[in-house]
Amino acid sequence: MTRKTRYRYAGVAVLAAVSTLAAAACSSSSSAGAPPASASAASTASSGSAATSTSSGAASASKSPVIFAAMGPNSGSEYNPGPQSTKNQYEALAAAWNSVGGIDGHPIQLNFYDTESSAAVAVQIVPKVEASGAKAFFSCCFAAESEAADAKTSTEGPITFNADPNIAMPSGSYLFDATMPATEGLAATEKFIGLKGWKKVALLTDTTPGEDTARDSLTGAAAADGYSVTTDQIFDVSATSLATQISQIAATKPDAIVLWSVGPQIATAFSAIAASSLAGTPVLLADGDLNLAILKKTASTLPANTYAPGAYYLVAQSGGVPSDEAAVLAYFLKAQGFTGSTNDNVASYIVDSFNVAVAAIQHLGVNATNQQILNYVQTLSGFQGINGVYHFSPSNHTGLSGLTMGMVKIAPSTLDLTPVANAGVTKLLSSS
Repeated sequence: MTRKTRYRYAGVAVLAAVSTLAAAACSSSSSAGAPPASASAASTASSGSAATSTSSGAASASKSPVIFAAMGPNSGSEYNPGPQSTKNQYEALAAAWNSVGGIDGHPIQLNFYDTESSAAVAVQIVPKVEASGAKAFFSCCFAAESEAADAKTSTEGPITFNADPNIAMPSGSYLFDATMPATEGLAATEKFIGLKGWKKVALLTDTTPGEDTARDSLTGAAAADGYSVTTDQIFDVSATSLATQISQIAATKPDAIVLWSVGPQIATAFSAIAASSLAGTPVLLADGDLNLAILKKTASTLPANTYAPGAYYLVAQSGGVPSDEAAVLAYFLKAQGFTGSTNDNVASYIVDSFNVAVAAIQHLGVNATNQQILNYVQTLSGFQGINGVYHFSPSNHTGLSGLTMGMVKIAPSTLDLTPVANAGVTKLLSSS
């Protein structure tokens, strides 16, 4: 991804946790209650075999299931065990919809396929998805694996939702992406700096390929948003000390520091900041760092004034998300272990894709063909998701346009989130 695959550390809650690394304040006006255990009809036993989960909940067990398929790492180097594993997240979404009646009473059957962290395995999964009669396919979370599968589903179907917004979504293809554009976090950060009136901003980024995009964006937006970049310090993610970089930043006496580096290495920066004259300086993180799995590793050293771009559902006013979607989101978050004001951006990477697929089947019926589903989704306009309002077209398979993210403040230790700028970052909220 151009600014480091945010999903790599978020949607799967993934490599962020496996390499000593790893969804979202919601709240919904309606609560789905405690998630029931999902019934596993099969387990992942070999390359690309499916784990089938059908949690009926409020859906009628007498009606035929609607099959959705998903793939992601459930073993290998990219696998992150626990509630935020890719498999558990997609199963939680199916169970969430089933708890509110499924699709017109038909339960959603989620067939999950383990990519084993391998693009070669991902290719083998596609024929199994096609043979299963799946109405939608969710491809998560690494570009190499998704692109390997896309080569076939792009022209044959079923409708495929990728979790990485940097994968091409050709006009007229079966490929879609109902997540936020990759550059939204940067745009939100730049506008927030301007609203806060911070004039001198220091950048601290890492050597990961793609970070130059973040540096160019933050520097290029400076004049328009009323700030100047005092210094641009770069570090290696394996560094055990950033004392030198922080010393260089401190010498410029910045009003704020933008720390754009996704992963647990941000704790090294926090420690260096705490030991310097910058201890009280506001720190702005990348949206990919608004991930509970990452933040838990840094809670004890998190600066007092830490901010990050937050997805629409984290900052939207009451009623901004429709009731069914709000109930599904609440259920999903509870399944992820979120309580109170603790949340993150993870839901933003997979929930809307699932909800768009549900909307298509609700409209067309459970016997809809791949072509009918494609035609419906690529003309779907005005769909309110947890990330904002989507307007798809045959030439636009991403749907979102304009800035929908806001900004949140992250409390040290508790990691509770407080919205501080509205969706679109056009005004500060009273809590800022």
